[in-house]
Amino acid sequence: MSSIQVEDIWSVDVPDTGYASAPTMTRTADGQLMAVYSGGRKHHVCPFGQVHLITSRDEGKSWTWPRVLADGVLDDRDAGILQTKTGALVVNWFTSLAWEWVMKNGSTVYHGGKHTRLEPYEDAEWKRRGSNLTDEIRSRELGGWSIRSTDGGTTWSTKVPTVVGSPHGPCQLSDGRLLYVGKRIAKDLTDAESANNPRWGSVGGPYSPLNGVAESIDDGQSWQLIGGIPIMPGHEDVEYHELHAVEAADGTIIAHIRNHNELHRWETLQTESPDGGRTWTTPHLLGVWGCPAFLMRTSDDRLITSIGHRREPNGNRVAVSEDNGKTWSAPMSINTDSAMDFGYPSTVELSPGRFLSMWYDVQDRDMGFLRVARWTLS
Repeated sequence: MSSIQVEDIWSVDVPDTGYASAPTMTRTADGQLMAVYSGGRKHHVCPFGQVHLITSRDEGKSWTWPRVLADGVLDDRDAGILQTKTGALVVNWFTSLAWEWVMKNGSTVYHGGKHTRLEPYEDAEWKRRGSNLTDEIRSRELGGWSIRSTDGGTTWSTKVPTVVGSPHGPCQLSDGRLLYVGKRIAKDLTDAESANNPRWGSVGGPYSPLNGVAESIDDGQSWQLIGGIPIMPGHEDVEYHELHAVEAADGTIIAHIRNHNELHRWETLQTESPDGGRTWTTPHLLGVWGCPAFLMRTSDDRLITSIGHRREPNGNRVAVSEDNGKTWSAPMSINTDSAMDFGYPSTVELSPGRFLSMWYDVQDRDMGFLRVARWTLS
């Protein structure tokens, strides 16, 4: 039976310009840690979000000054990162107009675990930002995106559309393809699909109600839709969010789903693909409450899912599968001292049996910040 032992927890001490949230971390082939997150913002939702990159060469004890990878005219947020087998780095994120929806509905923002009204100077700046956007700009810039670096992050490609989107991004399969499970980008729907689903995303986001699966056969330079995700009886597709996938040792692809349906609300769901991501089983429960999930495969071929647990005791948890995702351990706590605004943990293996998890938190601070925990698995 798997068990974990948390050794240490600390905050990421980097200068930032505001609210940091939704990080994803990866470990590169040379042992370096790289993390991307939504930075540069004032609130959980606002017009100013950027994609920030930080790196560590000492197992997360210290981190570089944040580098801005994306700062467009919309809100750039919720990024993922992975290093492919070629050594290339691929970073994903999505753009949002949710701040316009906030303004239309009373200018009340979620901040530090509570809802507050914008200050007058903020309200004025938000309106100024909106007045500079045309419908053509909104349509062109709203979407899911990725960029790629082949020189260790020194230079980056121009952004390309990803067809689907989800915060922690794609995974790589044993056949070399990159596989990305997530929400379909609304403006990419066909005419037939858009007859029953809006081309513009709900509440300012870029997503349609549909979930899909995309692949890249050119190491992240382009993305193509190859399939969809079925729904569990009693559920609606629109209430599935923030999917993430991993390939198990037996070749099965496992995906975890954030469920907002009233039936099994906030329970993580699992679906499997036996054929490289083209078809998927009906989602089912795995005994893990919380969301969203980040999946990884360990050096000894166990699977770990990391989730945020937003009810007492508030904190982040991991569950382990020793049989390629068929069964899972009970969730085990990484920490139990988070505020209500926290989560999106991702986990990397430092060495066999040693792991580092990163998430964002607020606790008693005014702004979101990044935290990490080092722990062992036996």
